[in-house]
Amino acid sequence: MDPGVSLVAKVLEASENTKVWQITFSSSEILIFKDIDADGGRQKKLLKIAKYLKTKSDLPDTVASYHLKTLLLEMNERRKDPADWTEDKLVPQFKELMNGFLAALKAGILKSFFITKFNLFRGKNLAEAITKVSKRSGVTLIHSSQSRSVTRRLSQAETR
Repeated sequence: MDPGVSLVAKVLEASENTKVWQITFSSSEILIFKDIDADGGRQKKLLKIAKYLKTKSDLPDTVASYHLKTLLLEMNERRKDPADWTEDKLVPQFKELMNGFLAALKAGILKSFFITKFNLFRGKNLAEAITKVSKRSGVTLIHSSQSRSVTRRLSQAETR
């Protein structure tokens, strides 16, 4: 196996063969996120805000914070210019992340960052997630004042 790729045992709920192996890229993700903000960017902060809102919302279990992380990794690949990741771009980047998430939900397709032929939404019922994210999408998803408040709390937590 490649460095950064591992196999982990996974137990399924199905009554048939419940012992399977799952490919994990957690080592690769750790390496990417370790240096993701080395240029002074705010990618980690953006992900923290998205995860915070995911945990504080009523989104169904079919929506995982990993889906948001995947979209952020894709955004990071598309946006190589450090100027795209400054503090003042946090709100527009957050909106882009959430609108991209809604588009992926509606299409029913979210490609794995590491295995692009694999759809992370395969076999998932996304109807409830689409409805709930749609209600919060775009400008109404989060107001600038809310974003500044969340950003301020995250900044305070980081300095402690």
